[in-house]
Amino acid sequence: MTRDRFAAIEHYRRYRHFLANEVGDTPMHDTELLAERIKAGERLCEHTPFMPSKN
Repeated sequence: MTRDRFAAIEHYRRYRHFLANEVGDTPMHDTELLAERIKAGERLCEHTPFMPSKN
Protein backbone atom coordinates (compact mmCIF):
# COMPACT_ATOMS: atom_id res chain seq x y z
CA MET A 1 0.00 0.00 0.00
CA THR A 2 2.78 2.44 0.88
CA ARG A 3 4.55 1.80 -2.42
CA ASP A 4 1.37 2.64 -4.33
CA ARG A 5 0.95 5.84 -2.34
CA PHE A 6 4.48 6.96 -3.15
CA ALA A 7 3.94 6.08 -6.80
CA ALA A 8 0.75 8.16 -6.84
CA ILE A 9 2.53 11.12 -5.23
CA GLU A 10 5.35 10.90 -7.78
CA HIS A 11 2.86 10.68 -10.64
CA TYR A 12 1.06 13.77 -9.32
CA ARG A 13 4.39 15.64 -9.04
CA ARG A 14 5.17 14.87 -12.70
CA TYR A 15 1.61 15.83 -13.69
CA ARG A 16 1.96 19.23 -11.99
CA HIS A 17 5.29 19.76 -13.74
CA PHE A 18 3.76 18.89 -17.12
CA LEU A 19 0.82 21.22 -16.58
CA ALA A 20 3.04 24.10 -15.53
CA ASN A 21 5.68 23.72 -18.23
CA GLU A 22 3.76 22.39 -21.20
CA VAL A 23 0.25 23.75 -20.71
CA GLY A 24 0.82 26.77 -18.49
CA ASP A 25 -1.85 25.74 -16.02
CA THR A 26 -2.32 24.17 -12.60
CA PRO A 27 -4.35 21.15 -11.44
CA MET A 28 -8.02 21.57 -10.61
CA HIS A 29 -8.80 22.21 -6.95
CA ASP A 30 -10.41 18.77 -6.55
CA THR A 31 -7.25 17.15 -7.92
CA GLU A 32 -5.11 19.08 -5.43
CA LEU A 33 -7.39 17.99 -2.58
CA LEU A 34 -7.15 14.36 -3.67
CA ALA A 35 -3.34 14.59 -3.80
CA GLU A 36 -3.27 16.02 -0.27
CA ARG A 37 -5.44 13.17 0.98
CA ILE A 38 -3.08 10.65 -0.60
CA LYS A 39 -0.03 12.41 0.84
CA ALA A 40 -1.65 12.32 4.28
CA GLY A 41 -1.99 8.55 3.99
CA GLU A 42 -5.76 8.44 3.85
CA ARG A 43 -7.18 5.19 2.51
CA LEU A 44 -9.37 6.29 -0.36
CA CYS A 45 -10.92 2.94 -1.14
CA GLU A 46 -10.96 -0.52 0.29
CA HIS A 47 -10.22 -3.56 -1.80
CA THR A 48 -12.74 -6.23 -1.07
CA PRO A 49 -12.91 -9.58 -2.78
CA PHE A 50 -15.64 -10.08 -5.35
CA MET A 51 -18.52 -12.08 -3.93
CA PRO A 52 -21.08 -13.15 -6.54
CA SER A 53 -24.66 -12.90 -5.41
CA LYS A 54 -26.60 -16.09 -4.79
CA ASN A 55 -29.87 -16.06 -6.68
